Formats: sequence, C-alpha cells, structure tokens
Amino acid sequence: MSHLRLEEYLRPEWADHAGQLSMRGLPGLFLSAAEAILGDCGLDIHRGGGSLLRARQAAYRLRRLEKVGEPVRVESMVIEVERDAVRFFHVLYRVRVGNRLATADEVVRQETPHGDPVDFPDEVRRELEAIKARHDELARPEGLGQGVCFSQP
Repeated sequence: MSHLRLEEYLRPEWADHAGQLSMRGLPGLFLSAAEAILGDCGLDIHRGGGSLLRARQAAYRLRRLEKVGEPVRVESMVIEVERDAVRFFHVLYRVRVGNRLATADEVVRQETPHGDPVDFPDEVRRELEAIKARHDELARPEGLGQGVCFSQP
C-alpha cells in the first residue's frame, strides 16, 4: 500500500495577493486532502447532520512557492486514529517536476458547528485503522512528528 494521493490544481483561495501558494492557504489545501480520504472511507460531511472537519492541531511547512492553477499532488499517510480524530501527514508536490512544496502534520476532528466532537462512524474508523496498519509498514517521511502531538489537554 502506498500513500493516499489527491491530484488537484492550486485554487485561488489557497493563494496570497501575488497568486502564489501561501501559508494561509495550506490549511484549506490539506483539509481538502483529509476530506477526500475520509470521504473514501465512507464519511460524508456534506450530507445532513451539520458536522464539520477541523484541523485542531497542525504544523505546516511551506518550502517553495507555486502559482494558482498549477497541478499539484498531495500524498497522505494516516498516522493515528481515535474515535473522533485522525492524524494525517501530508506532503504537497509539484506534479510536473516532483518538487516537495509543503508538508502538514495535522490532527483532524469531526465536530458540530459549535465545536463539540463527533465520533466517526464505526465503519469509517475501521477503514481508517486498516489504512493506518498499511501505512505503518511504510518509511516515515521527513518532518513527521515535528510540532504536533495527538492527545489534547
């Protein structure tokens, strides 16, 4: 099993005033990757219930700038899973050259609009655990564990 992949074009909402990927845009970009993974696991946050996904703890690192509209690839690993949260490590690459543009080590939770945690459905949590088990066999990426701990106070 390899990393989970999402191919995307850099969107304007992830850019700064100069039309380049910005630190402010990284949370939205990586949350899109997390949402895609959770959707593949059976979680549909857009269908009723009013739950949201939020990155509660994160360490983002932007290494290179890229312009809006450029194709990028996010490779993600599931690092830890709990009843209402999952920790991902994402790496953003430029598709054409393969350069590493940014990384994110983030804990994503499903929450109500008021910020209360919502447990993942059992089938989603089982699928995440299965992915995590496969990812445990992969080499740990550079930058993992620098600034994020899973448990919350």
